[in-house]
Amino acid sequence: MNGCVAIQPDCRNCGSTTDRTGRCRSYRRNSIKFWSLDAFFGAFLGLLVVWFHEAFAPGNWPLLWSFLASMAIVMILQSLLSFLIGNLIGSMEAMIPGGFIGMGAMLIAYLPIPNRGIMFVLGAGTGLAISMAFVIKDAWLRGVRMEKLPLHRSSQQVRPPGFTLRTPSWLRDLQAIGGAKRRTFAQRTLFANMGESVLFVAAGSGLNFVNFPPHRNIVAIDVDREALRRAHTRASLYDGTLRLMEADVQKLPFQDASFDTVATASTFCSVPNPIQGLGELRRVLKPGGKLLMFEHVRSRNPMIAFEQDMMNFAMRFQGSDVNRNTLAAVQDAGFVIDRIGSAYLDVFLMIDGHKPSGNHNQPPENEVV
Repeated sequence: MNGCVAIQPDCRNCGSTTDRTGRCRSYRRNSIKFWSLDAFFGAFLGLLVVWFHEAFAPGNWPLLWSFLASMAIVMILQSLLSFLIGNLIGSMEAMIPGGFIGMGAMLIAYLPIPNRGIMFVLGAGTGLAISMAFVIKDAWLRGVRMEKLPLHRSSQQVRPPGFTLRTPSWLRDLQAIGGAKRRTFAQRTLFANMGESVLFVAAGSGLNFVNFPPHRNIVAIDVDREALRRAHTRASLYDGTLRLMEADVQKLPFQDASFDTVATASTFCSVPNPIQGLGELRRVLKPGGKLLMFEHVRSRNPMIAFEQDMMNFAMRFQGSDVNRNTLAAVQDAGFVIDRIGSAYLDVFLMIDGHKPSGNHNQPPENEVV
């Protein structure tokens, strides 16, 4: 999928002009801007890892202690910088390459390079090279028809932790702004397919509302009353009808077949029972209605997936699982997936599907996703 052109050749959904190949100019500029920030982040993190290693891991330590100290340095720096810079470029887009950058720069710091200046340059260069490798992979995946790739089915059980850490609302908004700006064109591309009556799940503070096409009748729900209160201003700016309602996707207060479209944005990473929630979405969706999901999922790449699993030990205590197999859950709930596009690697996906018409509870076996 290549920007807005996949849905609207003249890019009416984002209001931008297109070049001679039909590609959205704003989408391209937006991507280049964030890819440049990725490069800066990579070089900066690589340099800092080398510097901290030099400062806090003395060379006369035993190898095991030095290695453990270096690992701690990498984890602390990667987490702090991903949190801070993630507010500019998106937290997941910072955290995933950040782990690989930290490990690469740590290896540079171990090399017997007598000139410390050269070592710092090599550390920054390593971070830059790794970040650009992610940029190239991300750009390549934008043009791949991902629904043709094999879908890894999973019996992963979602077990919410016994408690979650409550993040202040202003801090949650700050964390979300960078990612929202980065993903705006992908969301506009996906949401351009909305029908007339729409259920939007997990409204949050309303950062996604600007990506909706105009003149729709939208009901946006969330379980967090405080988030809905903060979303009122953004809802009032929507060019159409947008009503806010407190509701749980696992038990929706709507009649069967009430909506033409159901849409989500980074929602099913935090739903305690995703199959139940998706089942409710299927119930309230009209036969043949559209399912539009912008979700982050567990990567098919085993190295990235392993890093997501490690990140998840901490992230799940903030109420979010970053390694769920949402594609399999969508199919298990009885939806047909028509198209899958990449918004970032194979981690942030645009899932375009539908509810089968008639009484079919499951998609046909010959449906390839």
